[in-house]
Amino acid sequence: MFCLVFDCLALDTNWIVRPFIEMSELLPVLEAAFIAEWPEYFSIEFPGRAREELLAYLEGEDLPLAWVALTETGQLAGTAAIKTKAFGSVKGYSPWLAAGLTLPGFRKKGVASALIRHIEQEATLMGIPFLFVVTETANSIVEQNGWELFDTIESAGVDAPIYRKALHN
Repeated sequence: MFCLVFDCLALDTNWIVRPFIEMSELLPVLEAAFIAEWPEYFSIEFPGRAREELLAYLEGEDLPLAWVALTETGQLAGTAAIKTKAFGSVKGYSPWLAAGLTLPGFRKKGVASALIRHIEQEATLMGIPFLFVVTETANSIVEQNGWELFDTIESAGVDAPIYRKALHN
């Protein structure tokens, strides 16, 4: 794995993307961010679930793997991962772009796109032909990054879109 700096020209901002396994000291910050962003999944009803998910990203070279986006001064801006199982796995698709989170102070500044591009490159190096993502909130970001609507899955009574991206191996 390697570190890339993505130049977001329109925003004049560089994001440094590093493997989370090299930045494990960020675990408490990410745990708090996961709980704040997804309380229905990581709330007090499920103590330890956020930490458990994040620890899985630190286990080694196999999936799941996560990356973090940092500012040039090392401040955490966001994270995303590749996982074999995600919400839409019941449909039989895999692997997934998942756990995508941009911290509130960095939203709409290119962080998510930098993480998506980096994960696409990593997946290509791993020989992964397709990635999938299910999202109800980041549709425009994945569409802007060339992902195509592929399927839907029911989530809380509504159809959540599943997107797919063919990677160039």
